[in-house]
Amino acid sequence: MIYWAQLFHFYQPPTQIPRILEKVCTESYKPLLEVFSQYPHAKATVNISGVLLEMLHDYGHREIIASMRELGQRGQVEFTGSGKYHPILPLLTQGERQRQIELNVKTLRHFLGKDYAPRGFFPPEMCFSSKIIPDVLATGHRWIILSGVACPAAWPVDKIYQTDNGGTRLGGLSLSH
Repeated sequence: MIYWAQLFHFYQPPTQIPRILEKVCTESYKPLLEVFSQYPHAKATVNISGVLLEMLHDYGHREIIASMRELGQRGQVEFTGSGKYHPILPLLTQGERQRQIELNVKTLRHFLGKDYAPRGFFPPEMCFSSKIIPDVLATGHRWIILSGVACPAAWPVDKIYQTDNGGTRLGGLSLSH
């Protein structure tokens, strides 16, 4: 049996110019969200940063936010957590790592509603170090998506790895490139 899970990563830098944001919304975000509306049985996981939601709101793309909120409420989309400004989490201090993750949760709850309760976590740029695990777990996440691109051996994609952190387990899904 083959399992396939879609993960869509929505991101634009906080310095993105409005003209490019408009183009990305028109050519990518809106068409993709329309597909989910046309096919109510389709499901996926979506990672979107808090900074992008703020930009969508501020630059008049509120229909994208409303569509995402509706898809989440219908159970078609499962949202992941992340860092609000897409930081390289292992390079931050523990306090700043925790702040970035908590700011993202707060921002996504504001825009996506009280039903926003991510179990999964997307580390920005898929940068991972074991030192981010306590901060990921502390905010209620129970799995993390990782890339196997840096693995020196064959990277098995038929397993879910788990790590234990003080009695709390964090599952890791791997993506191969």
